[in-house]
Amino acid sequence: KRPMFNTVETIKTILKIFPDMLKTTKVKKIRMYEAAKRDYINATELANFLVQKGITFRKAHEIVGKIVLYGIKKEIEITELTLDEWKRFIPDMKADYINEMNELLSVVNCVKRSRSTGGPAPEETLRVIRQEKEWIALKK
Repeated sequence: KRPMFNTVETIKTILKIFPDMLKTTKVKKIRMYEAAKRDYINATELANFLVQKGITFRKAHEIVGKIVLYGIKKEIEITELTLDEWKRFIPDMKADYINEMNELLSVVNCVKRSRSTGGPAPEETLRVIRQEKEWIALKK
């Protein structure tokens, strides 16, 4: 019981300070976008793409891991790899896959595809905002 009471007290404290915090929060869209690009959030999408092209998931996971490590070392994004660099990891990589992959792997498209409940996809974000506004209106 004690941990639950501690949790309740912590949440009460958070709820008291949260409104003031939100009033002063400044969203830096460009900084967020740049941080997301450097965070390899598109690695899972790359693995799925490779599976669709006939590579086993186990092998795709291994390849993507190596690509991410390479990108970190070289300080580049997955979408910045050249055809020669791709071929180091996937010898039979076709040049026409690169445009398809770069479109698929863009941060904006990765976010748009994250449609799970509470996910960052624009439709889901708007749904949650509407839901919360309705809840706030009921509480007034």
